[in-house]
Amino acid sequence: MEGRAHTQPVGAGIARAWPWLLLAVLTACGLWYALAQQPIAAAQSKSAFSPDAPSAGSPVSNLSGDEKQPAVAYDSTHNRYLVVWSEATSTTPASYRIAGRLLDSSGASASAIFSVSAAGAVARLAPQVVYNRVQDEFFVVWQQAYSESDHDIHAARLDSLGSKLGGDIPLATSGAFDSLPVVAFNPGNNQYLVAWQYEDGVNYGDIAALHLDASGGVVSGDMIAGGNDDQRRPAVALAPEAQVFLVTWDHRVYATEDVQIYAQRIDASGEHLGGYLILCNAAYNQYRPRLAFDQEHSAFLVVWQDHRWAYGETADIYGQRVSSSGALLGVNLGIAWDSGNPYFAPDVAFSEQGREFLVVFDLVYSESDYDVYLRRVAWDGTLPAGEQPYSNGGNWESAPAAAFGAALDALIAWEDNRDAASQSWNIYAGIFSLPSVATPTATRTATPTATRTATPTATR
Repeated sequence: MEGRAHTQPVGAGIARAWPWLLLAVLTACGLWYALAQQPIAAAQSKSAFSPDAPSAGSPVSNLSGDEKQPAVAYDSTHNRYLVVWSEATSTTPASYRIAGRLLDSSGASASAIFSVSAAGAVARLAPQVVYNRVQDEFFVVWQQAYSESDHDIHAARLDSLGSKLGGDIPLATSGAFDSLPVVAFNPGNNQYLVAWQYEDGVNYGDIAALHLDASGGVVSGDMIAGGNDDQRRPAVALAPEAQVFLVTWDHRVYATEDVQIYAQRIDASGEHLGGYLILCNAAYNQYRPRLAFDQEHSAFLVVWQDHRWAYGETADIYGQRVSSSGALLGVNLGIAWDSGNPYFAPDVAFSEQGREFLVVFDLVYSESDYDVYLRRVAWDGTLPAGEQPYSNGGNWESAPAAAFGAALDALIAWEDNRDAASQSWNIYAGIFSLPSVATPTATRTATPTATRTATPTATR
């Protein structure tokens, strides 16, 4: 993949040259269905995808060990952010701890680095964090590697200054392989929903969950998605006024082996509302959903890594708007595709003041050079501007996470190896600001139409 040319997307090539020959080839290969779903738009200049621009951001943590897997939450009471990550305190993998640091609204450090869960005999990985505005505290969840076949889910409460409230809270310690936890907070009942990927060694992956009270105590357990199919990599967000969570995941259908994007609505009491929602059932595979909620229009935007063109590394970023009542709003949206190179690992945040979503993701420039890119998506799914580099130096910048503050500023944090010669992997972060006047109409609109229809409920 190294040295791969930054070509125009197939849709743009069709719009400009030799369309009938290409159409004949695609039809002969049985790919006309995929063509119908690709965004068609003029490609941006190659300079927009150059890795030569300076790396952005400032170090959140640049200690000697690896620091990876950042997550971000915004503290609306004190107008600051908490960044958490998994950090190696020595060369021994089992020494990974969960660390954190407060940043102010400008992205500058507002505290020293502190331990959320100190290094011990087992590695602590994949943290996620949410802010509880009712109690003015943070709730952090992570995956704890008890053994090669037994990972657990743990949590911790932090006050607004990062001090730990009590000890680690074990949430899932059954002996199964529990991994990749996510968390959302419901201010309506002062409770959390924690979901994760559950594998018991017998069935395929399932999506399990716990409803927790404000202290981290278990209110009820929940198996959100189980059965014969393989469900992985959950994400969750809340529609506060409707008091409805949307949990989404990538779902490998046993009958076809295709990986699709599914979701389930859950009310504040834990009741499942209707059946599964199929957000994307395009050809081949879709992975790693993330979502954010637009309160004004009562709609989620779910984004994911999309491989509808082929199996393997070819990937774009797509999305789907979903109302809090479970209706699919329009068709799948093409969000990032212009470079011709793969796009991985999206995250998304929403600005109430700007009335826009911000989607951040990896652009794979080469095997040794991943960059952090972003794209603005208006509340109605239109695209006010093109794909934009945020940090694209000649090193590896990846796994971005984003959260909006009180106004138009979002904090973006990511893994960064620009200092690899002396410090290995670090966590960097910076502020991205929306324009002061949000633009609700798009200069370019990607609205691919599908020949396969995603239906609101799944019968599988």
